[in-house]
Amino acid sequence: MHRWRLLVGLATVLWAQRPQEIDSLERLVQSRRATDETRLAAHIALAKLYLNINERRALEHARQALPIAQRLKDVRKQALSLYYQASALYYLRLYESSGRFLMQAESLLAYLPADTAIRIQVLNLHATLAEQQGEFLQAKSYYEQALERARLSSDRRLYAMTLINLAELHLGMRLYELAEEAAQEALRAAEATYEKDYVRNALKTLAFVYVKQGRVEEAMALYRRIIALGREVGILEWVQDGYGFAIVQAAQMGLASVDSLLRAAEADLAEKAPILWAKLLNWVASEGFYEVGSLARAKDLYQKALALAEKQDSILAIRVLLNLANLYSRQALYPQAMELLSRARELSEQKGDSALLPMVLTAIGEVYFAQEEWRKAAESFNKAADFAYLAEDPAFPFRIATNLAAVQAKLGNPDAARNLFQESLLLAAEMEDWEAATNACLNLARLEIEQGRLDSALSALQRAEKYAQKVRNPFPLANILLMRGELLAGAGRLPQAVAAYERARALLESLEAYSELAQVYEQLIRLYGRLGQYQKAYPLVFPLIEAIKRTSNEENVRALTRMELEYLHQKEKDAQERQIEAEKLRAEKARQVTWVIIVSAGIVLGAAGVVLLVLYRANRREREINVQLAERNRLIESQKQLLEEKNEALERAKRDIEESILYARRIQLAILPDLKPFQERFPDAFVLYLPRDVVSGDFYYYYPLSDHESLLAVADCTGHGVPGAFMSMIGSTLLNRLAQEEGPKDPAFLLQRLDEELRATLHQALSQDQVKDGMDIGLCYLDERRGQLHFAGARRPLFVFTPEGEFIELKGSRRSIGGDVLQQQIPFEGYTLPLQAGLSFYLFSDGLVDQFGWEQVPGKPPRRTKFLARRLRQLLERIRCLPAAEQKAIIEKVIYDWRADIEQLDDICIVGVRYGG
Repeated sequence: MHRWRLLVGLATVLWAQRPQEIDSLERLVQSRRATDETRLAAHIALAKLYLNINERRALEHARQALPIAQRLKDVRKQALSLYYQASALYYLRLYESSGRFLMQAESLLAYLPADTAIRIQVLNLHATLAEQQGEFLQAKSYYEQALERARLSSDRRLYAMTLINLAELHLGMRLYELAEEAAQEALRAAEATYEKDYVRNALKTLAFVYVKQGRVEEAMALYRRIIALGREVGILEWVQDGYGFAIVQAAQMGLASVDSLLRAAEADLAEKAPILWAKLLNWVASEGFYEVGSLARAKDLYQKALALAEKQDSILAIRVLLNLANLYSRQALYPQAMELLSRARELSEQKGDSALLPMVLTAIGEVYFAQEEWRKAAESFNKAADFAYLAEDPAFPFRIATNLAAVQAKLGNPDAARNLFQESLLLAAEMEDWEAATNACLNLARLEIEQGRLDSALSALQRAEKYAQKVRNPFPLANILLMRGELLAGAGRLPQAVAAYERARALLESLEAYSELAQVYEQLIRLYGRLGQYQKAYPLVFPLIEAIKRTSNEENVRALTRMELEYLHQKEKDAQERQIEAEKLRAEKARQVTWVIIVSAGIVLGAAGVVLLVLYRANRREREINVQLAERNRLIESQKQLLEEKNEALERAKRDIEESILYARRIQLAILPDLKPFQERFPDAFVLYLPRDVVSGDFYYYYPLSDHESLLAVADCTGHGVPGAFMSMIGSTLLNRLAQEEGPKDPAFLLQRLDEELRATLHQALSQDQVKDGMDIGLCYLDERRGQLHFAGARRPLFVFTPEGEFIELKGSRRSIGGDVLQQQIPFEGYTLPLQAGLSFYLFSDGLVDQFGWEQVPGKPPRRTKFLARRLRQLLERIRCLPAAEQKAIIEKVIYDWRADIEQLDDICIVGVRYGG
């Protein structure tokens, strides 16, 4: 959550507060001898001080100040009281209430002489509230007004802190250049104030900007400045802050510097401030190592923190025990987790800490719940509920009510579960947490569905939709519509189900949520089929195929083919069944007519001949219908058999394709050059080859022309998988042919010849302007006798680091080998560099730079983005002096850490050489 930094700056900073100062003010407001004026001033001061450390206490003192100020008719203190109430409510995430109190404070300010400081604070709070509601342009307008007032007042502190807020707004809007500009100006303004706390805040914000931009080394340099600043002024909390951010960033990026940072932090903090050192260990273990899955390292740091905390700070010890127990639960080591939680409970009860005890009891209940010990879980959750309103987290009562409801549902007490879910809904609405309110309604709906209460479930979903519309993220609303569609379809209310799924479809298509879209398309196809609206059903098959391709593997595609055949078969079967039912209905009507005629025949004997004729025709028609029924049943059985045969054929084809692909891999590996001569010639070199599929469209190439000359290349062919593999085999074969030809070995000339040979091989005429088959390639000719490196590229660069560490990027020509004829007129450009000892150079395909992954920034949610050439350059610059084997291992680890749960999108090939002379 975006924290409103202006308040922190204008109030006395947390580290500078002396506990006795707060204690003396607390005694003053309790004193019977204190005048109303003195008590009012003390309440306002305490509200200001507590705002940074205990929002509830700040709110309490601000509320107590208001009636005193009204009694004294002190309008300014009334405005301050309302303002601090608004600020505390903002920190408690009660945004609508905060806005109401802020407007009351602002209305009182209109009656007062101009007070620049308080008006700037009000504008900043307006901005943060607007930002919280997604009104970023309005928030920016408020910040700009605050900046203008700060400029006119010549107060550099207000100016610096408002710029910091504006920089954080730009960060949230992903306007990184504007964020950097604002943060740098804030730093200059802060340095002009000679007040170190503002400098620290500006440095921290600018570091966050650099992290977002991928400029990790520059961010690390700023964290080191924060550490140095803390040492300079003797504030160890700042030293801890600087190390904490730096270590978390290093851990999340997998940087080798993380160990040296931990050692330096230990040297600075362990002896002088062991509790700060323990807090730092707990922090980096949780946000650094635990978050990236380094559980063994996190566990080691937790245990070190615990050993220190148990001696001096039982509150910190409880927090560490909770974190360590959570780690064990993640590993399903429930007995070890329960042992730690028992220790935490004992410490909480000894300390009499009512704020942490409910967290401990809830964690114990969650361990029991994971082991399906429902009654023990219920007992722990009930004990936690006794302390719920004393917990640190304002959302805790909602959480505990939800947990209790889930347990009651498991115990078979639906009425109790329903009441608890409704209580959790009331709590969420009271906190103005609309996403939590949405989830509470969804929980209610699920419970009603399990109980078979359709109307109640639909009512709960309707309420959930009302709350979801107040949430900026449209995904919860899409989930509500999916549940409503499923519910209505199960109840046979098909048109309403279709309407719900169509609304969900529109939302999910805007979000590109392909996994959920596949479910929507599938359900709509089935529903339109049941409604007989095949003209609407069939066009959805193709979007369904595309959605499954984006989220699934080849087996799912084959399953989709089977589903499509089943759909067509079911469509034909439904049509036949409807025709048979119509024929039966006509037969039944014929029988009824016959019965009427028989009865009439008893009355009218003269119509006997007519009755006999009708009976004869009716019986004959019935025999014909029976024959038709038998024929149609035979047809259905034959179609079923045909479908089974097609499924068997698909399975055989699957096995044949897999065997063919494995054979193609053996061929491709045989064509790729043997790496032994390459590594003998260049001992400090590596090849990282990571195909996306079994076979690859990327390939590396090495050919020794003589004892002192060689060719080295990395190529990226059109496509990946089998098509790319065939193109890579052609490319490798053609390079071998060209290497063995007489003539110059200039890379630009060789690429021109490769282009001609590939076009001739693929029969690409010069008049063809739609040909897409080809490859991108970077090619080096290494002439060790003359000490020269020659390079030319077709859309692929060469990254070079000189022995002195200077980075050089040799860009490839904007033209592929083969491919678009319109680019044929662009000549290939060649480069020549001195081949010196210590020179490092890297060839690579675009697989890594285009790979999506998760950008991790402390305090921010992970962001899905590409790796990009910038990050690759920074990575290579950091590891270029390491041995080749270590470089390869680090790059491979970075790739897997970067993409995490995102599948590999393309083949990856990287060749690195550190020339030894």
